Amino acid sequence: MALTLVVVLATSACSAWEGSPARSGEPRSEVATSETESAIVLSADLPRVAVPLDRKLIAWRPPILEAEIVALENPNLAPFSIALALRTSGGEMLRIGRFAVYPADREGRFQLHASGAWAQLPETVSKVELVVELKDHEESADLSLDLMIRWQTEP
Repeated sequence: MALTLVVVLATSACSAWEGSPARSGEPRSEVATSETESAIVLSADLPRVAVPLDRKLIAWRPPILEAEIVALENPNLAPFSIALALRTSGGEMLRIGRFAVYPADREGRFQLHASGAWAQLPETVSKVELVVELKDHEESADLSLDLMIRWQTEP
């Protein structure tokens, strides 16, 4: 049985992350979902977002991260990629991976293996952030996207 935890995170273009993701209870079926349904918003003006992860998610350490671009505005077809990492409270960055979108105006779903990053975390760590960063884009690009993050045990 595959388990999926949808960690749906919200930001605004003019402020950093406020609050924390909604806590999900124990899965009663195959899918456990957070209470809110908003996406991470990235743009040329806000290329990096750091989101605190729930303690239950940190304890679970799911091996698969799925990133889905649910909305994308890129009228100039500027190339870009998205990098994801875990950041410890000490500031250490543990790379999950990176993906590029091609064609540069298409929404899509991407899966990354996160088990390597989780394996580098000490068992006792209790504060971890997911860092999502827009890379390889032109500073002046008219680019924005909404990204949903899901953690899974199986692809």
